[in-house]
Amino acid sequence: MALLLQAALSSIDFGHESFPAYQDFLILPLFAIFFPAVRFFLDRLVFEGVGRRLIFNNGQDIEIDERNKKVRKFKESAWKCVYYLSAEMLALAVTYNEPWFTRTSNFWIGPGNQRWPHQKMKLKLKALYMYVGGFYTYSIFALIFWETRRSDFGLSMGHHIASVFLIAMSYMFRFARVGSVVLALHDASDVFLEVGKMSKYSGAEALASFSFILFVLSWVLLRLIYYPFWILWSTRKREKRRGMHGLIKSDPDKHHLDDGSVRSQHCYEVLQTLDKEKEFPEAPVHYYVFNTLLFCLLVLHIYWWVLIYRMLVKQIQDRGKLSDDIRSGELLQPVRFFFHYLQLQSPLISPSVRGVSVIYMCEVPGSNHGQCTSVNGMHALIYLSVMTVGTILKVTTIIKIDRYSTLASLEYIRRFQIVATGD
Repeated sequence: MALLLQAALSSIDFGHESFPAYQDFLILPLFAIFFPAVRFFLDRLVFEGVGRRLIFNNGQDIEIDERNKKVRKFKESAWKCVYYLSAEMLALAVTYNEPWFTRTSNFWIGPGNQRWPHQKMKLKLKALYMYVGGFYTYSIFALIFWETRRSDFGLSMGHHIASVFLIAMSYMFRFARVGSVVLALHDASDVFLEVGKMSKYSGAEALASFSFILFVLSWVLLRLIYYPFWILWSTRKREKRRGMHGLIKSDPDKHHLDDGSVRSQHCYEVLQTLDKEKEFPEAPVHYYVFNTLLFCLLVLHIYWWVLIYRMLVKQIQDRGKLSDDIRSGELLQPVRFFFHYLQLQSPLISPSVRGVSVIYMCEVPGSNHGQCTSVNGMHALIYLSVMTVGTILKVTTIIKIDRYSTLASLEYIRRFQIVATGD
């Protein structure tokens, strides 16, 4: 069987180049079926036994709910670790020998006379995209029907849907060279994260702490340094130039532009190759939309870095002991509050208390105070941001709601004190 598979793979020309097409996505459902099948067998044959042996102390099957829950989480992390490791190895195998792996200007030029957006894709690059796209398509359904429901369910669902959208869009917009490197940067740190979580569930605190340190280092180097200063730098290099205003189209190695002006600083690498008049409006629109999303991804990197940093500080304070999952932390409290506020606005919810103002006061002490007098309509989004920033900076944030409220349903907000006053 292995020999037949090897022979079949060797007969495929993974270096064959062609333009991306919508018909390529017909293979995506096959990958979406492939992943749950592989996970099912790994769960039954590998992850279950290893998880119980590590968590239940050498195979002692003690029926304890908490340990059974850890076994389920262990299996989920083990599966994600297997995927992220395989995706990272595949991404490196596809991109490592390509000229654009080390030189970002080759994202947009070559081979030969090819220029973005008229660049062909190798079959191996298409396979990488279908592999990753199939995983996130499967993950949407797995999150609903398979995995343990966590406090960040909504955020995870949004992440998976956005990932499928970005993968499909970058594929069709022919940003696959950039996208493949971005995938390689992301999957590397996720491997360390899942190893750390498995170690935490099994009680191996030293390995969990070491994995978390590697995760932090890889996050900073790959997502906060390399990603913005190399990848985004390639898509957003400015230029100060003398001469005629107009089309930018030149060889990146030359010091003179085609219109006779002289480059005094590096310019947008992608815009050096883009004929705006010929490709208008599709290519410029595709570029600005995709580039905006790349910067949104950087914002998410910074947001999650805040969580990681606070976890790192807590680990140092606890003398190396890794704390619980950050998703259960207080930073999610503003999100929980916001969704509860949306419930209060629904006409299907019968208000149990009328004419009551509710003040949400964060118990974390601080010197700065942000106060809002009421919450209605779009203002809820602004106040959600205020509460999130307040939580990150550990300052007291006060939100006052002049609406109907159900006080009993707010008891789950452990970090907040609720005070009811008459109007």
